[in-house]
Amino acid sequence: MFLLLCAFFILGFSFEVKNLAGKPSEFIHHRIPDPTKVLQLERSLSKSIWFEQQEENVIFTDGHVIYTTPIPIDGGSDVVLTFASPVASDVVPELKDSDGVVVPLTLEKDFFHVGDSTVDRVPAYTYLLKNPKAGLYTFTLSAKASLTKQQFDEVVANPYPDAVVALVSNDAIEIASHLQSYFVRTGAKLGLESTIIDAGVHFTQQPSAHNVVISSASLHVTNPHGQTVVVPMNDDGVDADLIAGDGNYTGAMTLESSGTYFFEAKIEGNYVDSGSLLETPFQRSTQHLIEVSPISDLELSGKGRATILDDKRTALHFGVLNDEKVPRDYQLRAYAEVYGKDSNGQLKAACWIGGLVTLDKNHEFKLVLDNRWFQAEGLSLPITVRNLYISDVKTSFPLAQITKDIVVDAQRSLASYFKPDSQLSLTPEVMKEMRNGLKPLSRTNTTAQASDISLVLLPGYCANINPWGRNTDHFTNGFFPVQYGNYANDEYAKLIIGQIEAKGITRFGIIAHSQGGMISTHIHNYYWTGLEDAQGERLIQTMGTPFQGTSASGSMANLAKVFGVACGSNSDLSRDGATNWLSGISMETRQDVYSYSSTYSSGSYLGDYCSLPMNLILQWPNDGVTEADFAPLPGGNFLGNTEEECHTTEMAYAPQFDNETRNKLMNSLAAR
Repeated sequence: MFLLLCAFFILGFSFEVKNLAGKPSEFIHHRIPDPTKVLQLERSLSKSIWFEQQEENVIFTDGHVIYTTPIPIDGGSDVVLTFASPVASDVVPELKDSDGVVVPLTLEKDFFHVGDSTVDRVPAYTYLLKNPKAGLYTFTLSAKASLTKQQFDEVVANPYPDAVVALVSNDAIEIASHLQSYFVRTGAKLGLESTIIDAGVHFTQQPSAHNVVISSASLHVTNPHGQTVVVPMNDDGVDADLIAGDGNYTGAMTLESSGTYFFEAKIEGNYVDSGSLLETPFQRSTQHLIEVSPISDLELSGKGRATILDDKRTALHFGVLNDEKVPRDYQLRAYAEVYGKDSNGQLKAACWIGGLVTLDKNHEFKLVLDNRWFQAEGLSLPITVRNLYISDVKTSFPLAQITKDIVVDAQRSLASYFKPDSQLSLTPEVMKEMRNGLKPLSRTNTTAQASDISLVLLPGYCANINPWGRNTDHFTNGFFPVQYGNYANDEYAKLIIGQIEAKGITRFGIIAHSQGGMISTHIHNYYWTGLEDAQGERLIQTMGTPFQGTSASGSMANLAKVFGVACGSNSDLSRDGATNWLSGISMETRQDVYSYSSTYSSGSYLGDYCSLPMNLILQWPNDGVTEADFAPLPGGNFLGNTEEECHTTEMAYAPQFDNETRNKLMNSLAAR
């Protein structure tokens, strides 16, 4: 009933947004990210399986072969193999080496968790292969007598893969891939570049130093309707491939409609180990999750005008095109870099401005400029804008950009509001107002707390319970909301704000788990709430938050949804989506975030782990969901990593949200 009331409350609730701004030195953090710097790295192979239709009157018996495929295993001390399917419990996997000898499969796990859910488990069988020899293996699936024709037909009729097999070897090479652009538009082609690199050489795309011979490279694109199309990836300098023979293979696909796409690069071939000179077959694959906005046709007109709001603020209005199908309450994120003229008549940067906007009846959106940015730099009119762009807040990907200068049309009377002010004092209070805009009148008298609650403890992605609620005695005056489902950061933030407002909480700090850390940061960055009135040392504290995304947000989460459990993929949690989301978070906001992470014990991933099946996808080390490399918030306060703690329950170590010492420390330092 409470959640129903919250939903009703949100429908009529007016979210008050901030008018964001910052110094020119911060431009680099807010421009559209370079996708070539956001590499997806994998040592694993993921192989989608489609079963062949069986005869109409078939009756499955033990040993009835329903699928077989070759799989290269390229050595290493141990190998992990995971098999997942809606009918996983009714089939038997078998692996034979290149000599036809059956390899013993030791079952390590028969499920994995998705997000913070305690009830949603993916039926995935994970096996450990001890010291297998390198070579081309044969993977076979045979039915049990328990498999019915009806079950089988239902799986085959599903447009998604009928099963997935993934494996990882602890070896010398991995695949690296990146998108060619973050402008993902209906009707446009999107390219993906991929290559084979030396394992452990993080975040570089230099082709492997090993003698790698690539025999084939292909791009597998699954569209929003579940249909998969395969196109070749080439290194010939033609079409989407930029340079011939550089070791980077490129494929491209036209985005026919809005919705969720999965781009999967697959490379196979042989490499010669530099030490042993042995030639070994290999396959590697990476996945990218792309969310195409339903309003991706939107364009910027390249025109701007200014109007006076008051003696300190000017509204800059920018025109759009192709907005006929965009609802007037559809929220966008806008960003612009603002310049004036110095005493020598030269253009000089004053500030950046940005925030959440909507379109008006004049086919424009509005950003607010605090005139004191001009006065602080001694600048005069006209106002010139550079690098104006808009993004869809529901996908975080950019929609349109104008790179040329826009000289803003202004009334002559505007000049009187931009005169130099020798008395200008940039106190912390003034700077805060310049960075966030005027605090709404409705929030200027919130010192009296309407509720005893002063601390909000947020769950993460797909949470059916609040994980902090396991230890309510670790916290004082806490509120433990639950918001089960798969939500983009902005939608999740609004739902949480609605719950907080419905409880009458007017001043609070936040402690958050997993995606909840991104939600609390999003709330603080964009919206006026009681969070702004909290007093104390740490405004926002987070545990296990993938601020820079997680490699598992696409492939593993989507696998769960195909099998009828959990919440599905989430663009804002992907590496590419999170990078674009971060470009909207101000450095001022980031300074108020204090984050922790955890991992399994350091060492070989096969010697220790939190979730063995998740290790096939995640970078090492990790907590079973969040990778250590991607946990820190750039510009935030990273408080360190704790070993032998995992993301959630039923992993190899205790869940990170059960640490009593850390919980009580966060509680004592929380702003309220």
